[in-house]
Amino acid sequence: MDRKTVGAFLLLIATQWWGALPIAAQSLPFSLTTNNPSQGMQAVKANYATENDTIRFTGDSGEVFVYRIKAGFQAALPPMQVNLPAGQPVLAPDSLFSVAVNTDFRLPVGLYFAQSDTATATGKGFLIADRAYPKLRKIDDVLAALVYISTNDEIAEINSSRDKKAALDNYWLRLGGNEENARRMIRIFYQRVEHANRYFTTYKEGWKTDMGMIYIIFGEPSALNRTANGEEWEYRTSGKSTIRFTFQPKANQFTGLHYELVRHARYRDVWYEYVDRWRHGLVAN
Repeated sequence: MDRKTVGAFLLLIATQWWGALPIAAQSLPFSLTTNNPSQGMQAVKANYATENDTIRFTGDSGEVFVYRIKAGFQAALPPMQVNLPAGQPVLAPDSLFSVAVNTDFRLPVGLYFAQSDTATATGKGFLIADRAYPKLRKIDDVLAALVYISTNDEIAEINSSRDKKAALDNYWLRLGGNEENARRMIRIFYQRVEHANRYFTTYKEGWKTDMGMIYIIFGEPSALNRTANGEEWEYRTSGKSTIRFTFQPKANQFTGLHYELVRHARYRDVWYEYVDRWRHGLVAN
């Protein structure tokens, strides 16, 4: 990575606050496509491909510069937590390479940022996920998604077990009360995780996003309203009242499809009510 390139990218990182940099992917002289064996060549529209996909930057000529980004994004915080931690995710370039347009290649799991001109802040971000994605197959990934319905002690206990799979089975058996209900709960939970990954992935896995969190805990909304200012998801609670979650678009240099929840303290009671349903095996299909 030469000094000019390093300087341009570090400037991008140093000035990064989500939404502070322009999004100009539509004006870039290339587009990203992936050749999935089951689906053929298609444009990457969901901001992710998998390590098993063949990728190609399509364009008239030239090359694309691709940064691999070091980033460890956490799962979304509960909807009633209005005082979010100070600061922003720390991003740093791990490596830089160039790829000629119209050339097939593959990439390992990670977050990437592609540019045709490294002297600018515009580019196209995309995530390369595990080959099983949007499903979760690795035990550590399966465990990590439990953060919304589990205590820190429960997750630590499973992680410290000599047999994580057996410990995870016992965890769900405790929640479900019996094997049949435990299997039902597992199916519902991880189907929702898969759905979140498929539809809400941005610069991080879909289950870690605000939309993914709400979908996993509350399920399919009873009504969904889209406006120029975002989306509103409506749920009818057990007391026949209505709760609404509002998501507003927040652009960043990786994607223009990222939405963040408008948090409020009033969500506390309904959040704990629905989490409690999970913890007592009472979630409906």
